Amino acid sequence: MADGLGLGILPCLVGGHHPGLRCLSGDKAVLSREIWLVLPRELRDVPRVRVVGDWLVERFRRDEARFSRAG
Repeated sequence: MADGLGLGILPCLVGGHHPGLRCLSGDKAVLSREIWLVLPRELRDVPRVRVVGDWLVERFRRDEARFSRAG
């Protein structure tokens, strides 16, 4: 890809950091995805599990722009 050898789909978060790559899709996202955090009911309120789950949710919200076209 960086050598002009092919095309591929990469997240903007990855492709944007490689100067040899260029975006061919313009401003329109080619793919999008929802991210779900799934926990068994019996573990949902276990403090150590809750702390990690809350941290992940907060981290993805805080860094949302990095994962989107706008970022």
